[in-house]
Amino acid sequence: MSTLDSPVSPAPDPADRSAPAIILRLQGVLTLGAIGLFGASYRLWTPQTEFPQTPLLPGFAWPDALAWSWFTVLAAALLWTAAKTARGELSRLGNGVSLLAVALLVFEDQHRLQAWTIHAGWLWLCLTLASRAAIPRLALAVTIAIYAWSAVSKLNPLFAEQHGQMLLNGLLRGFRLPAHAFSASVRDVFPWAFPLIELLIAAGLSWPRTRRTAAWLAVGMHLMLIVILGPLGLNHEPGVLLWNGLFIAQLLALWCFDRPRATTAARWPRRDVLLMSAILLVPALRWVDLLDQWPGWSLYSPRTDVLHIHLADEPPRIDPAFPDFTSEPYRLIGGDAVPREFVPDRWSLAALGVPLNPDARLELSAALAVAERFDAWDRVSIARERRALYDPHHREWQEYRGREGLEGLAAEFRLNAAPNRRYAGAP
Repeated sequence: MSTLDSPVSPAPDPADRSAPAIILRLQGVLTLGAIGLFGASYRLWTPQTEFPQTPLLPGFAWPDALAWSWFTVLAAALLWTAAKTARGELSRLGNGVSLLAVALLVFEDQHRLQAWTIHAGWLWLCLTLASRAAIPRLALAVTIAIYAWSAVSKLNPLFAEQHGQMLLNGLLRGFRLPAHAFSASVRDVFPWAFPLIELLIAAGLSWPRTRRTAAWLAVGMHLMLIVILGPLGLNHEPGVLLWNGLFIAQLLALWCFDRPRATTAARWPRRDVLLMSAILLVPALRWVDLLDQWPGWSLYSPRTDVLHIHLADEPPRIDPAFPDFTSEPYRLIGGDAVPREFVPDRWSLAALGVPLNPDARLELSAALAVAERFDAWDRVSIARERRALYDPHHREWQEYRGREGLEGLAAEFRLNAAPNRRYAGAP
């Protein structure tokens, strides 16, 4: 019989005799999923000058050798944990080192805080610090929190009008249905199904008798999302599809074949209670503007703060080395007339193969880096658009120009919006 060895592992909870097997499956799925996701997005996690980096502290950047060291440590920790899993052991050390290495790398670049990074981070935290008996329930809480807060962020008319229509179009493309397959009234109502399904999954997972059914419903939803976001649909990046695959593997490994069983109440250590509270409540900070969109599980949700970044001249006139946002693979969307608009998210996709964290602060950081590197402060202008979630037609605009204006906009954000010198100072 396999055992779980760890320096702080308490005695097993007699009310949860299947916890060891569940923990091993969780650790195995998480480790293999992380290896795939970090491998698919390695350009984001290694030193590069193709796209601006936004550190937590203004101007901070690890020396290249040290940055490579953190990534190497992460890779070694994941392989160590995979080996421990194969031997039937919980590796609190491997999970903890993985979490620490990712935290050090995120400190250098907030862009690395992808949605799947946050998902893995919460699970690593549970596997490292929680008592063995609490790990399965905390992993369940992470999953419920993702679905519930994601649903809450979509329950508004702005989602139904914008991102909901995008997902619906991806569904039509993925299943090769004509654009007129749904009437206008159905198109208006259909997007509300996305958050309602997420809420139904979250509620079902919360109750032991419905957990298995909810897990299978979630598997079906993620399979549908792979169709919507995959090559047949919206053709999103491999990392997005891999993350949906991680969800499917986690659901299958932990709950799809689980049967309701009687449990007895057990007193949790204080650290487990604190972890559970953080997992469920920290995403709420998003709604008081103390957290970015992805850490608050606002996935494929509308943004209320959007930057439109414009170039006053053609890129070659600004500087011969200036990225030509008018050509592939950047796919400028501003048309042929000047001022031209470019979208940092598409720049990130072209340079790094990952979407940009959907917050205005990181878009601004990209604009600041471009302006500084090419001394183009007078050629870059930004229009900041504020949207109302419950009134899609209510919008406020404000213009920012020149160095003083752009740096003044950066000062309006609570977290750092200034890029480091890796891109901005590159020759």
